[in-house]
Amino acid sequence: MFAGQLLTANKTLVSKERKFELGFFTPGNSKKYYIGIWFRQLFAVQKKKTIVWVANRNKPITINDSSSSELKLIENGQLVLMIMRTQIPIWSTDSTPSRTMNDSSVKAVLRDDGNLVILSSTNGNVLWESFDHPTHVHLPGARLGYNGLTKKAMKVTSWRNSEDPSDGIYSIELGPDKSFSLIWNGSQKFYNSGVWNGRFFSNIPEMQVGYGFMSSFGITSYENGSYDFIYLLSNKTLPFGNFLDTSGQSKASIVGERRSRYENLRQKHGPRNSQSKMNYIQRHEEQQVLQSKGGRIHLIRVRPNNHLDNYVPPFFGYSIGRSSRYLFLRKTSPT
Repeated sequence: MFAGQLLTANKTLVSKERKFELGFFTPGNSKKYYIGIWFRQLFAVQKKKTIVWVANRNKPITINDSSSSELKLIENGQLVLMIMRTQIPIWSTDSTPSRTMNDSSVKAVLRDDGNLVILSSTNGNVLWESFDHPTHVHLPGARLGYNGLTKKAMKVTSWRNSEDPSDGIYSIELGPDKSFSLIWNGSQKFYNSGVWNGRFFSNIPEMQVGYGFMSSFGITSYENGSYDFIYLLSNKTLPFGNFLDTSGQSKASIVGERRSRYENLRQKHGPRNSQSKMNYIQRHEEQQVLQSKGGRIHLIRVRPNNHLDNYVPPFFGYSIGRSSRYLFLRKTSPT
């Protein structure tokens, strides 16, 4: 996408290997429109967009303006979402003056890691990238960092609800002490990962055994007091992300695989007749694991689709417990 080109409601931008797609979307039954990025391969099969980034999450487009909206790359290097009939910007990349250009040698590219970048066609310098502005998902290869100069942290922030991607009440951020915190309502710490000791966060000792789906993870430190946390996948083709949902749960998951594996699990282990199968599902869907250790640990409901061969351990505030056939998540209580 070069300077002067634009996207309208019926057009999209697709990454080179066709893993990710950027375009307009409407969440659920909402009548509001947004620019977002989703897993293209999953959408082609499931006809459902799993959104990993939202540009105008707090500035939606109304249904009346949806047909006259455009996302345009202008000559100074900014990507602008606007209503054509009014030419009033709804959202833009807001590149700083020192990083903008006043010619047409800029282009917008959606990379195969899900990163939307604006770069110079002349020297390839990146002018802006969506990885610097995460919304509710931390993708592989993206950094979540703390800036030692500005004293500000990059945040992953939940949606308000399933049909409203505006900033919700939960966020995850990396602090100056090299620990992650789950924040409620902008200020109250609900959980802390403990400090990074070079191999794992102190309150998540299970990280030291590693995660099979990751090739590496860790924190990089800089001289100015800044830090970045990054993780990489062993298999880069997996549709994977660490999602912060509307309930404050951080879920690291391979998107799109649980349902089919659950069906295989149910057929293999579940009762034979249909009524018994329904009781089997309901019994495990509603089962709650008893509280343990004096209330310090809250245990979340067992879900039959969270099978030991299927569920990927989250690394922000949750650890895994096991029953005879299923697993469950343990979440640390608020302090």
